[in-house]
Amino acid sequence: MRCENHPALLSYQKRLDDSVSDACPGCKTAPHTMNHIMENCTQSPMPTTQHTLPERFVGNPEFG
Repeated sequence: MRCENHPALLSYQKRLDDSVSDACPGCKTAPHTMNHIMENCTQSPMPTTQHTLPERFVGNPEFG
């Protein structure tokens, strides 16, 4: 999945067959990639909240 080489992704199917549309079937606004599904798709059932570090890690040089 990290390489975007999964047959369920329309972006991958389009690389194999140019007649396939790579538009996201949910929102139809961007190519159907893992990044789009996980982070940008408004129709994806995936949670889109951004995770933050607990306070004890913020500014701690051990944790960057």
